[in-house]
Amino acid sequence: MLFRSRRATVQRAAQAWAQAGAAVLVATHEAAWVAAFPRVVALEEGRLIADGAPEATLTDGLVRAVWGGPAR
Repeated sequence: MLFRSRRATVQRAAQAWAQAGAAVLVATHEAAWVAAFPRVVALEEGRLIADGAPEATLTDGLVRAVWGGPAR
């Protein structure tokens, strides 16, 4: 888990690398981070349950299943 003071720095760096063409993989349980990236891949017990743009994949059902709460 990242401290709040470091989270923004790491997120900016990951987004900069992605914009520069690098493949970036971020493993997190924080929904706020997920929405900031152009592609979301969600796994449940090792199985793919969603793959696509955040606006298409972060449905209420997926957010409840993964994070246990309502979307947004």
